[in-house]
Amino acid sequence: MKKLCGRLYLYPFPQTDIGALTEHDNECKTYHFITGLLGLSTVPENWVKVCAFDTEDCIGESKSGDWYHNGYTVEGNSGIFPFPEYLPALLFKGKKEGETLLFHYGDIEVSLVLSQYMFSHEPFEEVFNKITSGLQGSLPEKGNHESMELIKGYLPFIAPIMLAPLIPFGGITCCIVATIAKSVYMTRNNT
Repeated sequence: MKKLCGRLYLYPFPQTDIGALTEHDNECKTYHFITGLLGLSTVPENWVKVCAFDTEDCIGESKSGDWYHNGYTVEGNSGIFPFPEYLPALLFKGKKEGETLLFHYGDIEVSLVLSQYMFSHEPFEEVFNKITSGLQGSLPEKGNHESMELIKGYLPFIAPIMLAPLIPFGGITCCIVATIAKSVYMTRNNT
């Protein structure tokens, strides 16, 4: 069996609940496809957004190793199936920072070290608990103030992740833009 090794962190966004999707939505079809590749008999309801990447990229290279956006290589060849942007939350239940997550993805044995500290001041298990407990599986809806409050709490973490691709163009500029975005957002929402 082919082996794919790397690291993974969670994006600090509320988990998504596929129960809100219809069978005709492309996203729903994607979740069904990924479920099949994972070898699960039923499609899990709750999914979390992840970033999996090559181990050597975390040592200090400036390029992104995000497998969802940039692909991955197995035994020197490009992966056949796209790596998922979302994985079932049940894969991470009870996992802690630094532990290795093992699962099969099609004909590949995937081994990922949970590395939340690389992008957060909180360990993996704390970020996972915040993501999965805050909204009981739903994404924020228009007018859902409780959901927006949760997102506001994550804003200091979300802005740097969203602006990370700009770091090669000036880290200080990114920090300034993130600070301005946060203050504008907080001012608009009267917080």
